[in-house]
Amino acid sequence: MLFQRLCFLLLFLVFSSQLDALTLAEALKLSFAHLAMRTADLEVSKTHVGLKDIGKHPRDGLAVEIENFSGRMKGFSESEVTLAWKRPLLNGRQTKVKRDFAELAIAAAGLEKERLRWEISANVQASFHKALSMFQLLENAREVASISGAFLAIAKARVEAGAGPGREILKAELEFNRAALDVKRLEGKAAEAITSLTREIGVENLPETNLVGTLIVDIDLPEISKLQANISTFHPSVRAVDLQLHDATLKQKQLKVDTRPTYDIEAGIRNFRSDDSHAFIFGIETTLPNRKAFVGAVEASAIEKDRLLIEKERVIREIFQLLDEEVKKFFASRQTARDLNLKIIPASAKVLDMALEGYRLGKTDQLVVLEARKAHAEVLRELLFAVSDLYEAVDSIEKLSGICLVGEHH
Repeated sequence: MLFQRLCFLLLFLVFSSQLDALTLAEALKLSFAHLAMRTADLEVSKTHVGLKDIGKHPRDGLAVEIENFSGRMKGFSESEVTLAWKRPLLNGRQTKVKRDFAELAIAAAGLEKERLRWEISANVQASFHKALSMFQLLENAREVASISGAFLAIAKARVEAGAGPGREILKAELEFNRAALDVKRLEGKAAEAITSLTREIGVENLPETNLVGTLIVDIDLPEISKLQANISTFHPSVRAVDLQLHDATLKQKQLKVDTRPTYDIEAGIRNFRSDDSHAFIFGIETTLPNRKAFVGAVEASAIEKDRLLIEKERVIREIFQLLDEEVKKFFASRQTARDLNLKIIPASAKVLDMALEGYRLGKTDQLVVLEARKAHAEVLRELLFAVSDLYEAVDSIEKLSGICLVGEHH
């Protein structure tokens, strides 16, 4: 049936059988080698290396002291020369805090890697769907231009035969030029979409390929509460604030450690020039911090934690608001696409079938068929725009919630 041939219940696009096919799954696979992911991997490796230094003595001290230059005897005869070695004692609490900070750095680098993977995958998917939509609209525009060209040819024939006024040609030329201009505009949009897809995948260029995929109308959303729960738990922006809260907690622990005394041990040997005798020395040196000097920092750290709790609430609220906008757009676009798909397109397809049947039986002329074809193509164009809007909302919801909605789990 003509309806089955023309109605895009499943909007399936294959541009040329001679070209290699590129599906969304393959595009996502290509994006795994994105340079941004390689830098993120190196950053994770760098933070892991930092753990190697935890628990090791940062420095040793070596000092030479000369005392009693002057005295009853000439020169350095009464001097005392001391060679001393000093090492700070490791503080168990300080070591624990340093290790916690190092592990936090690892977690932050891992989160940044996950955020990049999340963002790249979402952007690749959105760009892929956009490119599919643009090429479908381009094919539709070419169909309209072809119909407009046929109208122009008929108008010229009618005017030459004296069956119509000259203005018919002007009107037909205007429609044809508008259709041709629309084709050029969409060719530019399609090329722009491919360039965008190439950039999001992270490759230097994409070889000439088919874009193969389906854009279906009937997509369902999970419950809004599930989307919100996923955002609160997994969204990178929310998790980043959680890491900042952990960092603030560690800084409070660091302040407590900094208010405790630190100790250095010292050992050495002393030479008495007066009788060339030697003595061994041993000592313990302590640093006593002034607790009052940390009062402001302690209060500031408490305020910082309160600020971060409010910041987390703000981030979640803004993401929920963005989600609400995209969900409303999703339902509006889906309803429009469904109405076109189930009501208007079948009616326009029926009109086209009747026009073709009438033309076959000699009851109608070619103009009636062309008008029916053009009307059907225009309705299909409306459907393509509605599906494009639908997938823009779908891709945005996926990027916000991290829940895959179109079967390409990433």
